[in-house]
Amino acid sequence: MTGIYHAPYFRPTAEALLALEVPHGFVVQGVEGFGELWLHRPTKFMEARAGRVEEKTIVPQDLGFATRASWESEHARDAKAQAQWTERVLAGERGPAHDGACLNAGVKLFWGGQASSAEEGIAMAREKLEAGDALRKLREFVKWTGGSYEGS
Repeated sequence: MTGIYHAPYFRPTAEALLALEVPHGFVVQGVEGFGELWLHRPTKFMEARAGRVEEKTIVPQDLGFATRASWESEHARDAKAQAQWTERVLAGERGPAHDGACLNAGVKLFWGGQASSAEEGIAMAREKLEAGDALRKLREFVKWTGGSYEGS
């Protein structure tokens, strides 16, 4: 699974997965600077499997998400503000960013074979976020890499 935001590399990246003999791969086409599934509009993706590449679309509203503005306007671009925003999302704070995280994680759990459907993956992701499991994993990762954690 990977995200590509530069359109000319969308199909070639999926074809590269086939050339690398990846059994089942996915390439999400975001827009400039964003290679994830969009919460407020359909997102195209390529599925590479069994020697074929197929372009498909995910519509968040088909998975139970309300139509709303992008979460990008919620956070600043500097690293400290981004880290604080990410911590709030991982702590389970509700809002468009929380929904976007659940959508992206849930679909990827499905694509990765950890859930039987995108809907089940989304429910799993939501449960992990709301239980604080994702924030605990972030803290464990920071500690494991030798970094320091300034969050609460």
